[in-house]
Amino acid sequence: MKIMVKIISIVLLLFCTIGAGFASLAHAAGSISGQVVDAETDEVIIGAGIGIGGSSRGALADENGRYKISTVPEGSYVLTASMIGYEQMKKPVVVKNGENALIDFELTPDAVVMGEVRVRGSLEKETLEIQELRRSPVAVTVIDGRDFRGRDVSLKDIISKVAGVKIRSEGGLGGSDRIAVHGMEGKRIKLFIDGSPVEAPDGSFGINDIPVQLIKRIEIYKGVVPAHFGGDCLGGAVNVVIREFETDYVDLNYSNSSFNTHRGSLALTKVFDDPGIQILGGGFYNSSDNDYKMKSPYQPSLVIKRDHNYYRSFAGALQLKFKKAWFDEAQIALEFFGNKKEIQGIQTNIQHAYQKSLILVPEIEMEKSDFLLDGLDLDWSLAGVGMTSSFVDKSEWRYTFDGRKYRSPNGRGETGYEPHDSDDSQRELRTRLNFLYHFHETNSLNWNTIAKYSKREPDDKLGSKFAGYNVSSFPSETRKVVNGLTHELSIFEGKTVNSLSLKHFHIDSDIAATGLNQLSLHGKPKTVHSSFDRYGFGEALRHRLFTPLIVKASFERALRLPDPDEVFGDGARITPSPDLAPEKSNNANLGFVFDSVDMLGMPTMFVEVDGFYRYTKEMINLEGNGINYGYVNLGEIETKGVEGEIRTDVHKNVYLYTNATYQDLRDVQKYVPGTKTPNPTKGLRVPHIPWFFMNFGLELHEEDILGKDQFGKLFWEGSYVREYYYGWEMTSRQKRRIPSTFEQTVGIEYSFLNSGLIFNFEVHNIADIELYDIYNFPRPGRTFHVALRYSWFKDKSNQRQYRSF
Repeated sequence: MKIMVKIISIVLLLFCTIGAGFASLAHAAGSISGQVVDAETDEVIIGAGIGIGGSSRGALADENGRYKISTVPEGSYVLTASMIGYEQMKKPVVVKNGENALIDFELTPDAVVMGEVRVRGSLEKETLEIQELRRSPVAVTVIDGRDFRGRDVSLKDIISKVAGVKIRSEGGLGGSDRIAVHGMEGKRIKLFIDGSPVEAPDGSFGINDIPVQLIKRIEIYKGVVPAHFGGDCLGGAVNVVIREFETDYVDLNYSNSSFNTHRGSLALTKVFDDPGIQILGGGFYNSSDNDYKMKSPYQPSLVIKRDHNYYRSFAGALQLKFKKAWFDEAQIALEFFGNKKEIQGIQTNIQHAYQKSLILVPEIEMEKSDFLLDGLDLDWSLAGVGMTSSFVDKSEWRYTFDGRKYRSPNGRGETGYEPHDSDDSQRELRTRLNFLYHFHETNSLNWNTIAKYSKREPDDKLGSKFAGYNVSSFPSETRKVVNGLTHELSIFEGKTVNSLSLKHFHIDSDIAATGLNQLSLHGKPKTVHSSFDRYGFGEALRHRLFTPLIVKASFERALRLPDPDEVFGDGARITPSPDLAPEKSNNANLGFVFDSVDMLGMPTMFVEVDGFYRYTKEMINLEGNGINYGYVNLGEIETKGVEGEIRTDVHKNVYLYTNATYQDLRDVQKYVPGTKTPNPTKGLRVPHIPWFFMNFGLELHEEDILGKDQFGKLFWEGSYVREYYYGWEMTSRQKRRIPSTFEQTVGIEYSFLNSGLIFNFEVHNIADIELYDIYNFPRPGRTFHVALRYSWFKDKSNQRQYRSF
């Protein structure tokens, strides 16, 4: 705790120092404020941009249509108010030191110029939403989707550049990817899409299967996760917000990269204004041979070409939205997802085993403002999930990497001790209910409930016949409910915001015995019933010291309920674990956010520093004896760390960013689980988790280089990870380490037709260094990427998508 106290002291000292400086600055300048409304309806205009002529100073109108530009030097200026679909308005203003000039705007709608108005990114509603999220009480990083829509990257590539976040990968496209936030990874970090948890029953749907071109923004929560998400997150969450369009729209993307990798996506929207109906459809297809070369971790002199590593995934969706029914918006959707993945060995050259799955999801969703009461908003959804999955491993032969072929010592199968030809099914019913009640202009209550019912019906007749007992278990069921209640208070004209949340977790399971406990192929085993309730809470406080500077502090007692696959097992080598307890963690964050325009001659400057502390118990781990495996509760881990980030437009054509993270995870468990034997690793750093890493980036961009409505940019990105241990650091002579790496990416992007057509070329890992994320699973070396994107909007004012200050 001494280190944490020092970190907090340093942060508070920085607050005081910077605060004193801005106090003197504010005293020597004036400010401009006011409200922007529609001249015809008198309704406030959210997201209108107000700028001072001849400079890059400006502000956005908030949810009440109000704006404020602080620290304006004394003098005479011309203010300009702009918004898509409205005529631009200018007003003169005189600013005096220590005084506030009140200037209101009444903008006149102009449908004729709607398609011609070109508003910079910082003047759009999307940017306002992002700014408000960044200034919320919780520790959160928000990434604007416009920054990467023209690139050939995956979601993994994007969020791995964020401070405090690492993505750990097993190989190329389709390999297992685990999100790690402050050292907490895997299922402890939840993935949401539009606020709904993404939980493919078999874990087959990965973060890289989401086309980045359809993403509006990405929210990465690093401590307290707002209760309205309703998920049982232990160390953080990632929420991907998908773009919505109020006009006819077409988006077509294709990319080709090394190792015969192809990615394509299509999105279509058709709007019928009179009946208020939207039809949305689309899908994607990804495939890769993943046939890159690697050095064998078991035979250092052996270079292996991965020749059984093919991956394919596909998805499709059809949605109908109704906007003029009694509900503000009602939606019916049908989605499907499928994949097939060959299994590539590391110790042996697996040639025939593979797994595949198919998921079908029908869903309905409804939203209603002022539901039953003024100020009460309703959001409800209901989804069914049907999944079939197969694991096929029945070859009579086994292979070595030097070309030898021999009979399987077990008769059949390459991956374990018995063959498999499973045909498992899982059915789920999920519902989400969210009420948001604004009972006062400074107070709101939010109630969220997520409930899920899962039933697994495994079937592996081949494996069971070979083993002499039922290796795939019998039907099992689990029911999970998470309730959350949040009160938010905003005082001192929005300078201080407090958010207090309470959560209730319930799980109820009926799990059939399996594996060696089931002595024959016949007869139904005894069912084990498990049920428990737990509670958690979170507190987050934000205070704006001065216009550009915000202080944040938060604490959370978080829980994560076991997932169905941890409770059920996999029907093959992982046995059910009906008595698994939830993981628990106490999480604390303290930091500040500095967000300013026109500072020291730079158009924008964003600085964030965050100190964090975690104490985690009952961590769920996979344990086994080499034959059978199962999930158990183990471990007590203490985490201390600090992260910092700087992003700035040093010039209107030059953008820079850098961030760094230090995180120290230590084993603090006193005894070996289940015994009174002292824990030999107590006090040691948890292995296989990076403890220091940095990211860097430089972008040069320019408009209208070769002609009107064109935009080009050159970019360089770097990522550094300090050496860390493969296993426990029992001695300083330990040689099993993952070496330090410095990975670099360079690329060029050019857009035509007001970003309607975008060409992208980039090279990842340009130095072709060896990369390892998860133990000895090697990642691909240098890769080349080419991408082409075409998009069309009926309303051209929505077309421009690139990042701008």
